[in-house]
Amino acid sequence: MTMEYLNKDLAEKDLHTHSTFSLKMPESYVGLPFMDVDSKEKEIEKKREAAIMLQDFAEKIYDRERGINILHHSHWPWINSKILGEAFTKWLITDKPFHVDTDKCVKCGICSNVCPVNDINGGFGKIPQWKHNNMCLTCFACYHHCPKHAIVYGKRTSGKGQYFFK
Repeated sequence: MTMEYLNKDLAEKDLHTHSTFSLKMPESYVGLPFMDVDSKEKEIEKKREAAIMLQDFAEKIYDRERGINILHHSHWPWINSKILGEAFTKWLITDKPFHVDTDKCVKCGICSNVCPVNDINGGFGKIPQWKHNNMCLTCFACYHHCPKHAIVYGKRTSGKGQYFFK
């Protein structure tokens, strides 16, 4: 329901979109025990499908078509967004479980540089430390970009893969 939320939030500010589109991208959320990145094959297939859809979306934007492209037509988006999403936001969006395996960390500073909300004190030559200031989005950019897989999220990321779009 991301597009619906976007349009609602924009309308509250007297803004709007002419069209909204959605792409299914490779899985990157690793913060729950049953979630991990996609297999390489599934990742490649999702990227292939997204590239085709993106071309179609670009043509629609160029032609100034109006509308909403919705990928899912079932009850799951509502359950995921409303019920699970609210619980997720309340209890799981936090930097408290993040820490670094100092035996693996090479103090490169990448984790600090990729954090979209500047929630990590660190940088080249420093061990990263999370600020615990309620700014973390739990996007896992720090985790996925770490070249030594030294960032961990409690025990939830043990043995899990990394992914970021190259």
